[in-house]
Amino acid sequence: MNLIIHAPNVHTGGGKVLLNALLSALPDDFKVILQCDDRLLVEAPHVTIIRVKPTIFSRMMAEKRLASLSNKETLVLCFGNLPPVFKNPGKVSLFLQCRYLVDKQSMKGFPLKTKLRLWFEKKWLKFRLKNIDQCIVQTPTMARLFQETFPAKMPMKILPLVEKPINFDRSFKSEMHKEGQYDFVYIASGEPHKNHRRLIEAWKLLAKENIYPSLCLSLDKQRSKKLLDWVEQEKCQCDLNIDNLEITQRQELWQILGDSRAVIFPSLFESFGLPLIEAREAGLPIIASELDFVRDIVDPEETFDPLSSVSIARAVKRFLRISETSVNFVNGKGFLDAIFQND
Repeated sequence: MNLIIHAPNVHTGGGKVLLNALLSALPDDFKVILQCDDRLLVEAPHVTIIRVKPTIFSRMMAEKRLASLSNKETLVLCFGNLPPVFKNPGKVSLFLQCRYLVDKQSMKGFPLKTKLRLWFEKKWLKFRLKNIDQCIVQTPTMARLFQETFPAKMPMKILPLVEKPINFDRSFKSEMHKEGQYDFVYIASGEPHKNHRRLIEAWKLLAKENIYPSLCLSLDKQRSKKLLDWVEQEKCQCDLNIDNLEITQRQELWQILGDSRAVIFPSLFESFGLPLIEAREAGLPIIASELDFVRDIVDPEETFDPLSSVSIARAVKRFLRISETSVNFVNGKGFLDAIFQND
């Protein structure tokens, strides 16, 4: 069987993890060609790799090459959210992971370059969707959003691709919360929708109550420098118990999860939410946004409104078994006495 995996824009994050998982599962008797980003670190000895430089010219050359390499017997998997520019003689499947392309989400906080790229990719997806035979997404929420954005009927599959098979439980099965170096860990990059700022604001609210849970972040020091500078400033001003450990290898991820009591996940939206899967695989409870993309995958132990730092702080306290201060209710007499009492 001939397979072409077209992934010229995948080289970091969850896309990289899932692409490597797919490559490692390929049978030796498959004839496979991979067109990938020149920056992608990949080990696939049985795969013919064609590297594509991250330039417009190289990307367009890769699109033309894709059409010329395939025939009617070829399976083509477009792994980078975008359909082929040119009509392809093979059977083409699009693996769609970027929720920004099918959802009306604000891009406030993104650099202008990123906003322009996403605008262009939305147009690319819309006007070249006719060049695919089926769309593959990972959750029911992504399937719904795709069908709402592109009402024309198209074959669709929901295939939640993960790094390796796991005995997956939606809920945390133990009543005991293990001890760890960190109370909470948040595995996420620094894009605005990851919601780091509200998470830190929640930690500041907790500090005002003399509650100082430890938190581990995983931000890239170069790509998220501005955000990390802000986190460091808030940490120093409020004496917050926060560390940032940059993850460069998968082994480091599992080490950090092993050193943590729970995963906190305040993201505003995801196409999948791979860290939620990893949390369950590591046997950790989850505190997460009360949103559809979370419930597609897991039943968290605590949830919160991700738009409210107060709600996040309260969820943290519930997990830590710290009671809220009770409200002192009054009747009519008590209300009037309070109004008219002398100071």
